[in-house]
Amino acid sequence: MILAEVELLAPGAAPADIAVSRDAIKETSERAADLCRQLLAFSRQQVLQARLFDLNALTAELVPVLRRLAGSRITVHFTPAPQPALVSIDKSQFEQVLLNLVANARDAMASGGELFLSIEVSAAHVCLVARDTGEGMEESVRARIFDPFFTTKSVGRGTGLGLATVAQVVSRAGGEVAVESRLKEGTTFRVVLPRVSAESRRPEGPAASPARNGRLTVLVLDDEPRVRDVTAEHLRSFGFHVETVSDPREFRARIAAPEPLEVLVTDVAMPVVGGVELAREALATRPSIGLVFMSGYATDPAVGELVASGRARFLAKPFTKEQLREAVEAAVGSGPCATTERPR
Repeated sequence: MILAEVELLAPGAAPADIAVSRDAIKETSERAADLCRQLLAFSRQQVLQARLFDLNALTAELVPVLRRLAGSRITVHFTPAPQPALVSIDKSQFEQVLLNLVANARDAMASGGELFLSIEVSAAHVCLVARDTGEGMEESVRARIFDPFFTTKSVGRGTGLGLATVAQVVSRAGGEVAVESRLKEGTTFRVVLPRVSAESRRPEGPAASPARNGRLTVLVLDDEPRVRDVTAEHLRSFGFHVETVSDPREFRARIAAPEPLEVLVTDVAMPVVGGVELAREALATRPSIGLVFMSGYATDPAVGELVASGRARFLAKPFTKEQLREAVEAAVGSGPCATTERPR
């Protein structure tokens, strides 16, 4: 599909045709990326970056996206809990849970309906409830909905991984998923997660934004020229001062130079010397440097260890421009020798 659309962008193509092909390429790429994320989540190949979040705020932030996903024929309601709903979870994986639940509800309400999202809090748990007014399920289907690759949708409309991914993600976060459904009476999913006490720590919020005047220096390391250049251009668009290197020799020369360097953004899998080894070299020279690893998947346990310790951030390819910015900003000042003050 992508190759076919690219061929339609030949010289001489009408502007309207170019716009249609561009949108089709973007949509197809997003579907492929979503499938990759679901496969990685299900196979436990994603690096978890669990942090403390208030599920009220995290869900409310996604509601506009969820309404667009549900479509104009479905009304999405959201009711937060009256008290903080603190949980420790990987933000991107929680987003996958919500998106999959809404997509499942949308498909169950082909003629329209209502989806009610709410947060409930008890002494030990936080519960995300998703109740739709759709077709509902018979028992034989309900019993299999979390099975990998099981789907009742027609060919080309479903992978059978959406709800399996939900179950896997929630299980990895120490929770569980329950479902109630009857034919013609709708379906209710309950995602139950362990509650974290408010005294444990402050919940994560939007990162304090570093100065956008170019004084924050970011080094991008990747052996693929196009990936390296696009990553650098995205970062420059946010006002960062960005430098690029492509191999260990260039990297070591830059790390040894006296000029400021706050964040290293590096691919994980590279020829000769991998990103993790080079990142450790950077830490030896610059203990306060922020680290951001990029990879389609991560099999190196050292990546997970650095992320779990708070010393690094991880970006699963493909990622958006905004996700890149958030990772870089979160990495600033994460080192043990860094102060809490952001660059100005």
